[in-house]
Amino acid sequence: MRYTIVIIILFLFFSCKTAIKGDKDIIVQEKEKIQSVNVEEDNPKSNTEKDTLTKVESQKILEFDVKEVMEEDMIGLSFNEEEKEVLKRYTYDVSGACYSCDIANVTFNHKKVILTNVCEDSEKRVFKIESIVKKEKTYEILFIQENQKVKLFIAKVEEVPIYSVQLDASFQEIDNFQINKFYMIKRDLKKLETHDCGEFEG
Repeated sequence: MRYTIVIIILFLFFSCKTAIKGDKDIIVQEKEKIQSVNVEEDNPKSNTEKDTLTKVESQKILEFDVKEVMEEDMIGLSFNEEEKEVLKRYTYDVSGACYSCDIANVTFNHKKVILTNVCEDSEKRVFKIESIVKKEKTYEILFIQENQKVKLFIAKVEEVPIYSVQLDASFQEIDNFQINKFYMIKRDLKKLETHDCGEFEG
């Protein structure tokens, strides 16, 4: 009888231990699942910003002071990578500026970014700037569009000078205010082989 009681006690002891271990395994698995979900939810925004920066950094970047373009009308350009000469590689965007009239000139200062339709000076979109930060050779301009924070990256890519302008994925595109990949200060346009609409009468 005594041995029977001992066996029953040992059986109950090991049964409880196995159940506790099983509960712990379930808790650990649930915790790992939650941590995994949190990481996936945190990644999208940082990955988008990283992709935009990678595109900028993949180009030849030159040192410059953002004051070079402050309060200046920046005009959108077309780009032909097959041309070897810089002044032929970049040209006035005849298609966007003379035919479709759907691109934007860009102007900014310490307080705001202004997009102006290339064909209608009265057509503007103005955005409040939160900050301008230099990251290595690229400037990051943070502005607000409809309560959404948007980052604009500007970098100097040619001595002429020509600048790369890129917006992150948060920017909501606006009809007739398309942003070109490359820009030039208006007063420097005459340096380019094609610098206006020529004989086009649109």
